Amino acid sequence: MRHWVSFIASALVFAGCATSNPVERTPLEDQLALFLDWFPGRYDSAAQVLRDTREGTAEAERNYRRHSIFRQVELPAFGETVFLAHQYRDGDPAKVYRQRLYTFTLDEAENAFRLRVHVPKDADALKGAYRNPSRLAGLTLEDFTVWEGCDLFWQLEDGRFVGRLKPGACRFNSKAFGQEIVLDETLTLMEDQIWFADRGLSLSGDYLFGMRGTTPNMSLKARPFICEDGKGAAWLHDQGGMSKALGYHIKLERLNQADEAGEAVGLRLTVSMIGRRDLTVLADHDAETLAIDVGPDRLSCRHAPDTLYSENS
Repeated sequence: MRHWVSFIASALVFAGCATSNPVERTPLEDQLALFLDWFPGRYDSAAQVLRDTREGTAEAERNYRRHSIFRQVELPAFGETVFLAHQYRDGDPAKVYRQRLYTFTLDEAENAFRLRVHVPKDADALKGAYRNPSRLAGLTLEDFTVWEGCDLFWQLEDGRFVGRLKPGACRFNSKAFGQEIVLDETLTLMEDQIWFADRGLSLSGDYLFGMRGTTPNMSLKARPFICEDGKGAAWLHDQGGMSKALGYHIKLERLNQADEAGEAVGLRLTVSMIGRRDLTVLADHDAETLAIDVGPDRLSCRHAPDTLYSENS
């Protein structure tokens, strides 16, 4: 009998410990966890640019090509969840148009999680940091400006995350445009893509930058590849990534619809060499390797996840 009493007492003590420290998350915490699983990575809108060209979309309605890099970094002074954002346009890494730090916090009152944008006072402070986050060491909140009213509020809607600004709340003085700007922005994140419906407007409502027309910029998540031909290596991604590192032009693109010639969808590797016809090979969207004979050499491209943030790997 004493053994049963001892067993029951022990069970009650164990149960009391288990219930006093429950491992449970709120629905909002679960949403943020899923968002943080989807958000990191690189995104490029090359496929949309190609589609607009093929369909003859009017110039005034075409969005420029964007490449966006979002990498989570450790900066405790800024908060528990911090991301570095690095964005450039036209497929040219030299055309950087935005470098920011993003912090995420839960906002129960808004039933959303809040993205706060930290704008560096010195743009060079973030230069190259997405490749080497140690460059961020020593930065403090005083090195950044936060524009009041420019927080994005994210919520899960119909299986996708939607981030919105408060209407008319985000206003800031732009040195580039020499005037006060009103930002109108809605972002949509899915597991494999992000849409940017963002426009900078003058106080009188004139368009200054961002989304053209009514169609968001649609950027797809990119995968990194290393291409080798026995003589050297080149890095590129599968959303229209290009390289001339091996002495000839290499392009890797993911085709999501057949072209005018009826070419099937898939991952296409193209090699262009002076005085020779382009060489191409097509594989499945999720192919891990592609290979093509380039003269006496064989060019082999392999998916290299560890190089996602390092073009020079």
